[in-house]
Amino acid sequence: MGIRSLRRVNAQGGEVLALALAMVVCLYAGESSAGLVVPNDLASSPGDLQNSAPFSGGDPNSSDPLTLRYQQVYGAPDLSSWIGREISGIAFRLNEPPGPSGDVVGGFVYDDIEIRLSTTARSVDGLSTNLDTNVGPDVVLVYDGVYVLPNLEGDQPVNPFDMVFTLATPFTYTGGNLLMDVRMPDCDPPGFYMDAAWRGGNQTDAVSRAYALVGGYVGEDTLGLVTEFIPDPTTFAVLVVGGLTLLRRRRKAN
Repeated sequence: MGIRSLRRVNAQGGEVLALALAMVVCLYAGESSAGLVVPNDLASSPGDLQNSAPFSGGDPNSSDPLTLRYQQVYGAPDLSSWIGREISGIAFRLNEPPGPSGDVVGGFVYDDIEIRLSTTARSVDGLSTNLDTNVGPDVVLVYDGVYVLPNLEGDQPVNPFDMVFTLATPFTYTGGNLLMDVRMPDCDPPGFYMDAAWRGGNQTDAVSRAYALVGGYVGEDTLGLVTEFIPDPTTFAVLVVGGLTLLRRRRKAN
């Protein structure tokens, strides 16, 4: 093969690499801003119910303090595109109008919230009210500390995921059902309702929950918060930088 042919091949290879890099940028740019919504089919439409737990006192007129442990399981099929990726944030949204919340003014300080993530052998709609038995061996304490409630928008047909928890320790999802385990302090947060999904007890549900309130009350059902999982932004950065470096080397070789 002559020198001109080699240059032509290298040029074509560079064009292919540039095209592949552009496709990766388009793919990850969308995910880095939007994340993954579970249940998947509620990414751009509201859930069919609302839920005050675990971050709200529920009834806006109630002054009862809130202390609870709340678990929610997410079905593996809705997370299959994220196997091997890191979860660096978790976000929730208010229920849509004409729900009871409307906009929520931020500023309330939760003195301490703990959030743990793990895989779980429990099926969706199979959580035990013995909450410790739901936790998997790969459990990670991903958030532990003060949380200041932001302003929450509640007047849109589909509200934004603006109650965001940025995880101090990202969780690498390796497949299987995912368990979120939240522990709330004794506090008196404002009353509001988050967007939630209710699927009627089908074993193929995307979400379900179990909970325990101080005083001994426990329960489980197939209601769950619509949740957005936020990817690790460095994944996108590493792919772009690596691709640009390789493209630059190819061009210099030509």
